Amino acid sequence: GRNQWPFTVVLAESRVAYGAAALVRQLVETEYLAWAVTRDPADALDWLRSTKQVRMAKWQPGRIRGRSDGRFPNKDYGDHCEAGGHPTPEGSRVILDNRDLWVELSLYEACLHGASTWHYLLDAFESIEAVDASHARLDETIARWRNRDRAASWQSNKP
Repeated sequence: GRNQWPFTVVLAESRVAYGAAALVRQLVETEYLAWAVTRDPADALDWLRSTKQVRMAKWQPGRIRGRSDGRFPNKDYGDHCEAGGHPTPEGSRVILDNRDLWVELSLYEACLHGASTWHYLLDAFESIEAVDASHARLDETIARWRNRDRAASWQSNKP
């Protein structure tokens, strides 16, 4: 049923564009964190045991982007913050003037960043046998999505 769908999809279907965009921004930040702990598993414990002061110094999205060697562009995160972060005049205009487009974009971005996050987490837990079967199914699902969705195929073909 509908209540089993990710909440981002429910918000997008309901045309609650700002709410959907805010959840996508949270997903982007989760993707950054998943990448960081996959890159250096010792960081997972560091993050789990961190104080607010340590999180501010090492784990803010900008700090992780700085360690990513360009993997996560500042502009991409900035766009997510404008549309789904703290309310801004520009973000409000983007959402209100282009609600239908933004709803569609939120669904696309949720798929894109969700798939990346999932792969980072699977890489972090690759030693667990049970992960292998779901990893293959997800890879197949992502490939079908990218073949069917023009925006996804465009994104995967970008230089």
